[in-house]
This record gives sequence, structure tokens and C-alpha cells, in this order.
Amino acid sequence: MAGGEDDEEEEEEQEDQDGLQALADAAVAYGRSQGEPSVSQGGEPEGAKRQRGSSRYIGVCWNEAKSAWRVRVMDPVTKSRRHIGRYASEEDAARAYDCAAVQAHGPDAKRNFPDEAISELPAILGEQRKQRSSSRFVGVCWNKAHSSWLASLWDPQTKRQRHIGYFASEEDAARAYDCAAVHVLGAGTRRNFPDEAISEMPVTLGVEQKQRSSSRFIGVSWNKANSSWHVRLTDPQTKRSRSVGNFTSEEDAARAYDCAVVQVRGPSAKRNFPDEPISELPVLVGEKRKQRGSSRFVGVSWSKSSSVWHVKLTDPITKRSRHIGCFVDEVDAAKAYDRAAVLARGPGAKRNFPDAAPITELPATVGGKS
Repeated sequence: MAGGEDDEEEEEEQEDQDGLQALADAAVAYGRSQGEPSVSQGGEPEGAKRQRGSSRYIGVCWNEAKSAWRVRVMDPVTKSRRHIGRYASEEDAARAYDCAAVQAHGPDAKRNFPDEAISELPAILGEQRKQRSSSRFVGVCWNKAHSSWLASLWDPQTKRQRHIGYFASEEDAARAYDCAAVHVLGAGTRRNFPDEAISEMPVTLGVEQKQRSSSRFIGVSWNKANSSWHVRLTDPQTKRSRSVGNFTSEEDAARAYDCAVVQVRGPSAKRNFPDEPISELPVLVGEKRKQRGSSRFVGVSWSKSSSVWHVKLTDPITKRSRHIGCFVDEVDAAKAYDRAAVLARGPGAKRNFPDAAPITELPATVGGKS
């Protein structure tokens, strides 16, 4: 009998719980219909949407570790999602996504609030923008080690990320990216500030441009050992990087690259200053060209032991390097290579001076030997 009473009490208790659940569900439905925050089973607002991983807005999700709304946008260049920021309000996060989406995909991008004007990005929750690893601008991210904004650019030729510089201001870093992107990718490339005219690169933070390992120009990098700008060029024949020279000025180094690349790849080669005429190679820094191990000419290298220019040619039959001769003058050595290349490979062989008249005699070698 006692057991039967216990069963009846359990059934009544279950019915009471079911009734409370029905009342709670009714309260949730009524709150939604009235536009009020709904109540969950735990008695907390269901704007404890925060406790869920997603949001009703595009590009917004709840970050439980930071207790804030996180915003990410798909980058059309890298095809990966970029972190935009964390926000206390879900609506601020949604508007931040709208700002970033318009910058990344243009004014036709899908937005959470299409009828609102795009304004500045809402204030980030509990941390300044510089404390995040990424930026709302293309090619810019925060570098924690240097406590500054880092600008970098993907080079389609080398298939590598090129370092541009560190900047105190996020906007300066974005403009530096624009300058480098126009130099490398052309005037039609996508920029952070498409309506602004490209001016000089903003001043880098705490370090001069020469103290960085790379340059905004193609083929130029900073040589810390020689404290000068070093120029290198990939030889299309050997597929190896050739040293062109060291220069005090970054611009001189860039023009030296232009001279060398035109000699190696022809007048249609991509240059740092395509509108400038090719002139003589700028003066090298602190050392004559003959003191370096290589030359700007094909098949010519400096022999330190003999203090002369050494000429070699790969034999197309034996596939071995043949000694042509040693020369005091680098230009004579280049002409000697041209003559040997024409004799070995025919008139279509690549020469250092393709526009010059055919060479009938080999220039005088050191000691009269060839």
C-alpha cells in the first residue's frame, strides 16, 4: 500500500515538473512575440545566445574563452577567414563585420545591416586593436615581438611573402602595403585606400628601412654584414640566384636590378621603374665590381686569386663547363662569352650584347692566352 502511495506521489511530482516546463516554454514564446529577451531554463536571458557558438548575424560567433562576440571575414585573396575583433555587443560585432566585408569584397558585399551607412569600426572589447594578430586592412598584422604593425605582401614571382616594414600606425602600415603592391603587382591591384594617391612610403617604426631584411623593390634586400642594399637576380638559364651588387641607396639598388634584368631577360622584363630609361649601373658601395665573385654578365665571374675576369661556357654536347679565357675588363669578358656562345650554339644563342655587331675576333686575354 505504501508502495502505491509513493508511485502516486512520483507521478504527481512529474506532472508538476511538466506543468512548469510548459509554463517556461510559454513564457519564452510570449517573450519572443513581444520582442523581449527570452528566458531559458536556467532563468538567464537567451541572449545567452553567447553560450552558443553561432549568432543570428553573418560572420559573428560567441567566444566563450574571451566572453565576447568574435568577428571573422573571408579574405578573397588568401581564401581563409581573417580575425577582425571581439565585441561586447552582438550588434557591434555585426556592424564590424559589415565594415570589414565592404573593405574586403567591395560595396556589393552582403551585410548584416544593408540599410545603415558604413562608419568606423566599433570599439574593440577590453583590448586595443594593436593587441590582435590581424588588421582590418589587407597585408597588415600586429607583431607582438616588435609591438608595431607589420606590413607584408605576397610576391607572385617568388611565391613567397615579402616583408615591407614595421609601423606605429595601422593606417601607415596599410598605406605602405599599397605602395609596395603597386610596385610589385601594378597600378590595377587592389589597395586599402584606392582613392588616395600613392606617395612615398611612410616612415618605419624604430628602425630605418635599411635595417630590414627585405625591400619594397623587386630583387633588393638589406645586407647586414656590408651595411648596404644587396641586389640579386634569378638567371633564367641556370635557375640560380646571381649577385648583382651592393648599394648605399635602396633606389640605386632597385635601378641596378632593372639594368641587370633587362640584360638577362630582355626589354619586356618587369622592372622597379618601368617609366625610366635604362642607364649605366649605379656605382657599387665600397668595392669595385671585380672584387665580387660574380658579374652582371652571363658566363662571367671574378677570380679573386688571379684578379681577373674569368669566362666559362657550358658545352651543349658534353654538358660540361668549358674555360674560355681570363680578361682584365669585364665588358671584354662578356664579349668573349658572346663569341664563344655563338660558335657553340649558333646565331640564336643568348648573348650579353644581342644588339651589338657579331664578334669576329676574341678580345685580348690576360697573358695573351685564351
